[in-house]
Amino acid sequence: MSAQATKKKATQGANSEKDIITETSIKVGKALARTSVQAEKSTRKVKKMAEELLESVGEKVSRKKNTAAAKKNASSSREIALAPASGLSVEGHLGFLAGDLYQSLKAKGDTPASELVNALKKRGHTEAMIYAAMGWLAREGQVTFTPDGKNLTLR
Repeated sequence: MSAQATKKKATQGANSEKDIITETSIKVGKALARTSVQAEKSTRKVKKMAEELLESVGEKVSRKKNTAAAKKNASSSREIALAPASGLSVEGHLGFLAGDLYQSLKAKGDTPASELVNALKKRGHTEAMIYAAMGWLAREGQVTFTPDGKNLTLR
């Protein structure tokens, strides 16, 4: 083989290798582009799901706030203010409830017993404790019931 033929064959081999490298580079570039597009689509999808989730949670929180505000507004005109009575003995708890009942009656006057019971039950007190506190006040001569037994009044 002549030097020129060897050089031509070497050039063809180099061109062939360059073609293979070029083709491989193109394939890798296309694969990366596809992966990038897929990653972008996935990112958009996850972002949309996160936004929907946040919106859903925001709506739930908003509804809860609106419900709580509506309940507060509905009961605020006849609300009984109570401080927490945790850690008290039964007698202390009854005294605390009796004091709250007395203050409520002093502020509002003649009040249906059922209304007082319902207001206190909403705050976690049991009916038995509420009626015991009413009895405490009645025994001390602080309150009396109307003749029909439905309303509580101060003496």
